[in-house]
Amino acid sequence: MIETFLLAMRSEFAAVRRNQGVLGILIGAILLYGLLYPTPYSAQVFRDVPVVVVDHDNSELSRQLLRMADASEMVAVKGLARDMRQAREQLYRSEVLGVVEIPHEFERRVLRGEPAVIGVYANAGYLLAYSRVAGAFTEVAMTLGAEVQIEQLLAKGVPPEHARVARAVMPVTIKNLFDPAGGYASYVVPAVLVIILHQTLLIGIGMLSADTRHLPMPPQAARSPGMWVLGRCVPYLLIYAINSLFFFGVIFRLYNLPSQGDGWQLVPFMALFLLATTLLGVVVGNLFRSSITVGQVLLFTSLPGVFLSGFSWPKEMLPEPLVWLSRLLPSTPGVEGFLRLHQMGASYRQIEWPLLNLALLVLLFWLVARWLTRRRAMAAG
Repeated sequence: MIETFLLAMRSEFAAVRRNQGVLGILIGAILLYGLLYPTPYSAQVFRDVPVVVVDHDNSELSRQLLRMADASEMVAVKGLARDMRQAREQLYRSEVLGVVEIPHEFERRVLRGEPAVIGVYANAGYLLAYSRVAGAFTEVAMTLGAEVQIEQLLAKGVPPEHARVARAVMPVTIKNLFDPAGGYASYVVPAVLVIILHQTLLIGIGMLSADTRHLPMPPQAARSPGMWVLGRCVPYLLIYAINSLFFFGVIFRLYNLPSQGDGWQLVPFMALFLLATTLLGVVVGNLFRSSITVGQVLLFTSLPGVFLSGFSWPKEMLPEPLVWLSRLLPSTPGVEGFLRLHQMGASYRQIEWPLLNLALLVLLFWLVARWLTRRRAMAAG
């Protein structure tokens, strides 16, 4: 059995070394994605979103509102428009990403304590820009309203300290857990790096397996198919151990991505994740006769895999059949467990379900790969 394991390992190493296309995917793609993918998000947050303002009130209070908004780091007021038609034209031409409409009698309504609705419109095609514009003017409007109320209380003779307490009976302090900068890169890049490891490993193994399935298999593969399968996994596990170290040891530091967990604690979990992914790749490679077909099919599944993994779209919002389907992909428990261990500092006791999910996938894919290998070896013999 040990001889079968070692023979399979040497044969797979030789096959990987000979196939330049697979090496490009297993190593070149990792370097390319790792260095380039986080770059657009390195600024972390969307700042100075350009907006145009339609000020129907043209009062001192409305101008103060605009000065406060422009002074914030969230938006940049690019100018005034005569009416909403002109503002919409600038939005359609992408000269600005947001429009703010201040109504008539804005100052009068605020001073009288009446509702004064500010219209905030943004290009929802840019989700981050939309949220920044809405958040900026909500914060500025609440701050300005608080200042007006405090001034009114002071005018009535209320002591300053009492006026401030009366305005903020229940102050709220917001802290971003596990993402101190509140940035998009800290949210999306760690999970996507796990998806990249998953997809490139699947594509590389699948394409190589499809290319080599016409070659004769040694008799040891028929006698001990389970050990043959495990031996085939070793080269990929070694290559992706280095790839994982590059991602989580170099890329995280290069882009200042936050991490709470212990790197050594991550090793057993990543080994289980990579083994499950490798075994799935062996299974997939045995189902197709052409490496081109394997690449096309697996590339097509990349985006669905991202949504099924649960970090970009909550699993609670998915239909039940899709939730069960997602559990058949190592990327789902892989992303879930990695984010808890590495980003949130969780313990293994707190990731029991992702661990169990990966362990069951390892067993399932090993049994299927063993059966496929035995059938192929017996058919060749």
